[in-house]
Amino acid sequence: MDGDMTVRQRIHRRHHTRPPAHHVVAAADPSAAPSLSSYLFPNQEPEKLYDSQRSSVFETDGPSDDTLKKYGGGSEAGREEGKWYVRTGFRNPWDSWHKPTIGDVWNGVRWGGAADESGEDRAALAIEEEGEEGRQQQRNSIDDALKVVPPDFSISEPSSTKVTWLGHATALLQLPIARHGASTSEPLRVLFDPIFSARCSPTQYVGPQRTFAAPCQVQDLPRIDVVVISHSHYDHLDYESIVQLWQKGEREGHKPRFMVPLGNKAWFASLGLGIDDENIVELDWWDEVWLAWSGTGAASLSSTDEITREEPHLRLICTPAQHGSGRYGLDSSTTLWASWTLEHHFDARSEPLRVFFGGDTGYQFHGSPPDLNDTTSYAPCPAFAQIRRHLGAPVHLCLLPISVGATFSFVKSYDFIGVIPTMDEGLTSANHMGPQDAVRVARILGDRHTLALAIHWGTFVGSLGEVQRSMRELRQACDDNGVDYVRDPSETGTGARMMFACLNHGDGLCYALPR
Repeated sequence: MDGDMTVRQRIHRRHHTRPPAHHVVAAADPSAAPSLSSYLFPNQEPEKLYDSQRSSVFETDGPSDDTLKKYGGGSEAGREEGKWYVRTGFRNPWDSWHKPTIGDVWNGVRWGGAADESGEDRAALAIEEEGEEGRQQQRNSIDDALKVVPPDFSISEPSSTKVTWLGHATALLQLPIARHGASTSEPLRVLFDPIFSARCSPTQYVGPQRTFAAPCQVQDLPRIDVVVISHSHYDHLDYESIVQLWQKGEREGHKPRFMVPLGNKAWFASLGLGIDDENIVELDWWDEVWLAWSGTGAASLSSTDEITREEPHLRLICTPAQHGSGRYGLDSSTTLWASWTLEHHFDARSEPLRVFFGGDTGYQFHGSPPDLNDTTSYAPCPAFAQIRRHLGAPVHLCLLPISVGATFSFVKSYDFIGVIPTMDEGLTSANHMGPQDAVRVARILGDRHTLALAIHWGTFVGSLGEVQRSMRELRQACDDNGVDYVRDPSETGTGARMMFACLNHGDGLCYALPR
C-alpha cells in the first residue's frame, strides 16, 4: 500500500536465446570467477556468438537478467545445453554509431576565438550588413531571450495531459486520472531525468554549472508517482535530486518508483536510503512494466492481482537510444542507456496516450564540416523507426534532445585565449542529436497531431549565444520540414501540422488527444 493507494506492478521481460546485439559479452565458466582476459577482450559482436531462434517475450516479476547468463535454444532443453557468457558492458549495435576518424577530428576543430558569438553581436552585425533583414534578425534575437519562470503544475482540464520543462532533460508529465476506485483527483505524475542541483558533477564545488537556475526545487514538486532515468551521466542521474525525491516521498507517505536501464539498480541500492526493492525496476531494451493504481474504493484489489488490458494502467517500455553511459571514466558503457516510451491507458474505450522520452541520444553522424541536409553519406539510427513499428501507431508527445547540452561548451567558456578548440556539431551528432535531427526523429515517431518538446538544451551552456543558436536552428529545422515552431505555451495549433515547442524553463504545455 502506497499511502491510500495499492500499486500493482507487472514486469514483462524479453527472453533471449542468444546474447542481445547491444550486450558486450565474453564466454565464461559459471563455476569460476570471470578471468581478467574476459573483461579485457570482450566480444564486441555478441550476435555472432550464438546462432539461435528469434527472441520471444514472456512475463515475469523476477529480477532482471544476471551478469552471468546461459543462452541456448528456445526450449528448456536447449537452454540447458547452451553456453555461459558474462556481460561486461553495452554498445550501440548499429552502423549509425560512427566514431570520428582522425581526419574528421582534424577538419572539425577550430582553434582560437570564442566558442560562439553572442546573439547581440550577431544581430548588430546583421543590422549593419543586411538592412531590413538585419532588423528582423534583431527582433528574432529578442524573441529568443530564454527565461526562467515559476512552474504552474495545476491543470485546468482534468482530462488533458500536461508536460512541464524544468530545465535540461528534466520534465514532469502529468496524466489524467487512471486510478481504479480512487477518490483522489490528483493526476498521475512521471518525472524524467531529474536534476535540480547547481552542477552536473560528482561534487557541487566544481564541474558544469547551470547558466539558468532551476525553476523549482524538489520540495516544490507535487506528489511524484514514477521517476524515469535514461542513463547514468551526471546531467541525467543526479545524486542530490534522487535522495531528496525519495526522502520527500517517505515523508509524504507516497514513495516514487524508479525506472532505470539495465545495470543501474545497483547505484540506487548503494545510496543507503533503504529504497524498497519493488520501487526500483531495472529493464533491458524492449522490456516493459505495467503499473496500475487502485484507491480505497477498490479494496478487493491487492498488489498481487493481475493487470488487464481493459483497465486503466500505465505501460512503460525501455526502448533503445544511441548514446553511452558512465560516471567516473573506468565504468564507461558498463550500464545501459535508453529512451523510454509510455502508453497511458485511460479506459478501454479511448485510444492510449503515447509519449516518447529521448533522454540523450544521437541519430546520425554528419561529418565535418557538417552537412545537415546530407542524409545518405552516413547511416541514420534505425531505432526510432523500430520504436514506431513496435507501437503500431504514432506518438502523441515527443520529448527530444536538441543539443550536446553540457560539458564541452561550459569548459570552452573559460577559454579566453583559444587553447581549447571549438568543435563542429557533426562530430558529436552520432551521440547527441541537434535540432535538424530532432525534427526528423519527431516526424519518424509522430504525425500531424504530434506535439514535440525540446529538452537537453539551454541549461548547462557556455554562452547565451549558444542558447540562441539552438533556438534559431530549431526554428529553421521546423521551417525546412513543415513543422510549426512554438514558443508560446498557450499555443494549441490547428492540428494540420506537427508542433515543436521550445519553452522557457518552468513553462508547461497541455495536450488533448485528437478526436
